[in-house]
Amino acid sequence: METESIKTLKNQLKRMIQKFEVEKYCKNEAYYFILSHGLLDQFSEFSINYNVDDPHRDCVEYLLSKVLEQEVCKEFEREVN
Repeated sequence: METESIKTLKNQLKRMIQKFEVEKYCKNEAYYFILSHGLLDQFSEFSINYNVDDPHRDCVEYLLSKVLEQEVCKEFEREVN
């Protein structure tokens, strides 16, 4: 007979495995994009020169800056028109 805490742990493990599989799929898709577009040399050079502690944080900051940039451009277009 499983205790409630064991069931909870099994469910948490199942969710973690599912999230891991999604992340693995996304990374493999990105790697395929790099390879299929002939970008391996550029990626290799980037990897050599890119030295940070938290690449995830850099991704989030980059995406947020792009969203902000788009919003600023939209606001400018509204003011001009």
